[in-house]
Amino acid sequence: MTKKAFENAITVVIALGGSTNAVLHLLAMVAHGQHQLTLEDFTRLGKRVPVLADLKPSGKYVMAELVKIGGLTRS
Repeated sequence: MTKKAFENAITVVIALGGSTNAVLHLLAMVAHGQHQLTLEDFTRLGKRVPVLADLKPSGKYVMAELVKIGGLTRS
């Protein structure tokens, strides 16, 4: 995994309303590789990424509802 791949994952997490678990998991994943990732990276990316969906656990909607309207489907 590249640093850019981790930054893309952070971008998606932020755009979907974020999750503290996602932060912890991404930091743990990168710790086992050759790249560095810090909370500052989440802050830096968060300043330029709009929140596009209000997903659970802290939001109102579930991921299935986002998929239903065509978002983040896998082809």
